[in-house]
Amino acid sequence: MNITKIEIANKITLKAGAGNYWTEILIDNPVVEYFLIPALIFLIICLGLAILKVSKNKPIFS
Repeated sequence: MNITKIEIANKITLKAGAGNYWTEILIDNPVVEYFLIPALIFLIICLGLAILKVSKNKPIFS
């Protein structure tokens, strides 16, 4: 554990408000950085494609 990382995370957490612990996790955990964030982006893209499919009533891959 790097002390500076924890200090930065604590400062950001305090600025972000009580109960917001995601900033600390994002800074301290490289697994979240390299896996969870791309997974979230992928899910958002899939959700957008699903909404387009429902609105146009056509297959996504045509």
